[in-house]
Amino acid sequence: SLEELQRARVEQEKRKIENLKLLAIQDKEEWEKISRENAIIQRRHDEVMIAQQKQNIRHQKALREQMLKRLEDKRIELEAKRKEGEDIHIKNKHFLKKIQKKKEEILKEMRDGGIPEKFCAEIARVPVSLQ
Repeated sequence: SLEELQRARVEQEKRKIENLKLLAIQDKEEWEKISRENAIIQRRHDEVMIAQQKQNIRHQKALREQMLKRLEDKRIELEAKRKEGEDIHIKNKHFLKKIQKKKEEILKEMRDGGIPEKFCAEIARVPVSLQ
C-alpha cells in the first residue's frame, strides 16, 4: 500500500509530465500556425504597399509629364505671340514708310502746284504715326 501509493504518485507524475509535454507541443504548433498566418498577412500587406508605391510613382510621373506639356504648350504659345508681334511690328514699319513716302509725294505735288509754303510747312509738321 505504501508501495502502491508510491507507484501511483510516480505514475501520476509521469502523466503530469506527459500532459505538460503534450501541452508544450500544442503550444508550439499553435505558435507556428500564428506565425504562418502573420507571415501571410505581412506578405499581403507588403504586396499592397508595393502596389500602392508603384501607383504613386505612375501618378507622379503622369503629373510631371502633364506639367512639362503645359510648360511646353505655354512656351509655344508665347513664341507664337512674340512672332506675331514681330510680324505686326515689321508690317507697321513698312506701312509707316509708305505713308511717309505718300506724304512726301503729296507735299511735292502741293509745292509744284503752287500751294503757299505756309500750308506745305503745316502739312510737313504733321507726324506720321499709328496712334
